[in-house]
Amino acid sequence: MAAAKHRRKRCLDLVDVRRLKLEQIIRLSTCERDANQAISWIEELQETLRRDYNQVGCDETELRVLKKDREQLEDTARSTYHYGKELCQVALVLRRSLRMDSSPQKQLADKLEHIWGRLTRALTEHDARTHVCAAFNSACVQILKRIDELDRQAKEYLLTKGRRQGPPTLLFSVERRKLGSDVAELRHIGEMLVAQTNANHVASKEARSAAVSLVRQKVEEVEEKRNQLETIIDGRSVPEEDRFLVRGVPTSILTSTTSPPQVDPPGHIRIGDNESYL
Repeated sequence: MAAAKHRRKRCLDLVDVRRLKLEQIIRLSTCERDANQAISWIEELQETLRRDYNQVGCDETELRVLKKDREQLEDTARSTYHYGKELCQVALVLRRSLRMDSSPQKQLADKLEHIWGRLTRALTEHDARTHVCAAFNSACVQILKRIDELDRQAKEYLLTKGRRQGPPTLLFSVERRKLGSDVAELRHIGEMLVAQTNANHVASKEARSAAVSLVRQKVEEVEEKRNQLETIIDGRSVPEEDRFLVRGVPTSILTSTTSPPQVDPPGHIRIGDNESYL
């Protein structure tokens, strides 16, 4: 009787062991299946980045929206990667516990790292393109503001001091050189944007042409305003509409030709219209 109970206990213990092993096998299968799913999700996110986020525009609003969406995509991809990495670690522990070959799990972990590395490189490249585009937009805005300010100062100088001291060529020489250097740098950034846009064969030809046209329009606008400023600084032109006010003083006062009061010569006696020498 005691031997039968002992055998029964051993059988129950063996059943428990086999049940535990079976549960571990099922859990291992689930972990590796979910890890493969995480890899597939990361691949899908990389394809989404390549397809939908590859065309970088030059509109500030578009860039803000694109940056926000791209950050959300990166957060999703990062959480998916960490989830898959945890699954791979659990799967490795289970394989060792079950005394199973760990090579398939190591291959799965290597695949996860490879896919994640490709996505991070794609994100870095996207950030670089976005940074160039944002720098181009910022430079356009800042240069146009400086041109407007110099334009105002040059016109004010010509209307108040230009008649006596001549064109303000020397006065604005430093700003002109600095502005010329900044415009040349802006032109260089624009060429970089055009080159990277033309190299983007994922986007349609129409989308590439529209982006290139927008970049060139902005560069041409800056250069046109700079040329107008150069003309004003050299004293060759002051538009009539800018002669209306200078710091709130009407032009009629600035350009008044009223003659100074006459001074009688010594010994001269001035008489009124109703007076006579007699």
